[in-house]
Amino acid sequence: MDLVIRLAPISYPLDTITVKSDPVISILEDKPLYVWDYEFYDDMLIFLAYQDMSMFKPRLILFNTEGDSIASMPVRKAQRLFKDCTDEVHLIKRDEVSQVYFDSTNLHLIYTYPADMVDSILNPCIEKLGQNFYFHQYYYRNQVLLYYYFNQVSKETTELTFIKDSLRMLHAFDEDRFASMGSYDEFDKRFVEMVIYAPLYAPLRKIDNIIYVFDFTNDLLMQFDSSGNVSRSVELTFHHKDDWNKSILIDEKKGKVYSVFLNNGNYHLREIDLKLGIAGIPIIIPNYPFIEKIKIRNGYVYFLYKEKKHYQYKKLFKMQLR
Repeated sequence: MDLVIRLAPISYPLDTITVKSDPVISILEDKPLYVWDYEFYDDMLIFLAYQDMSMFKPRLILFNTEGDSIASMPVRKAQRLFKDCTDEVHLIKRDEVSQVYFDSTNLHLIYTYPADMVDSILNPCIEKLGQNFYFHQYYYRNQVLLYYYFNQVSKETTELTFIKDSLRMLHAFDEDRFASMGSYDEFDKRFVEMVIYAPLYAPLRKIDNIIYVFDFTNDLLMQFDSSGNVSRSVELTFHHKDDWNKSILIDEKKGKVYSVFLNNGNYHLREIDLKLGIAGIPIIIPNYPFIEKIKIRNGYVYFLYKEKKHYQYKKLFKMQLR
């Protein structure tokens, strides 16, 4: 006679635990530089920065993650940095865009084209995996999001998935009927488009060479196989917390995923379990309210923070995660 043993999972709620990480470190503490923007360039950091606290001396500067300068070049009319889906860094100026290239000795700006081509060339592509380039396109007042990919070998375009916010689409239909009554002016239309019909947030990310889509609209995390089919999906719930700050951050070196939460100007991170779809315990970023451009790399969180003494200038800080 066979003995059958059935097991059932039991959950035990625990009190909230705060994880304290190492102290926050200013990467450029002893440098007369203030950072306007930054990106990772391979295993280094590329800055758009200003020397001597002067807005008239913008430079591109390449540093290692310890803050040692590697290369530098002056730039004019610079506005920000942009990293594309192939991990190439671009400098966006007032009237043109150029790719940043480091030849092991000097920095160069190559492949220059007009700034108004950024949306058509750089923005649509969001990830690259193998021979596939992944793109997105919004429809119906930004309440329908289509993901598709282009294979550079077969030259074929394939739909991956589309996501929709059915409730807002219904509201849009009712609002269209209201507009047809004649009491709907341009001010009403702009307000509705900016506030009510903000683009739905469902980011596609590459994590350990696997494509994931975080469908926060429908509470679902989808994992896709190499053929573009959903191989696994789990429920998401952590984004329903009041302090969730729409974000998915990837530590490419560690293969970990985090999301950001904001409470009274203070930030904390939670690691996301991709198998269970849940957020871990808070990792506090202490005493640095209203930080900007949070990134995670090789077990460290990086961010920009405006100094109290010179509030128009920013420094780059990092903190090790535990």
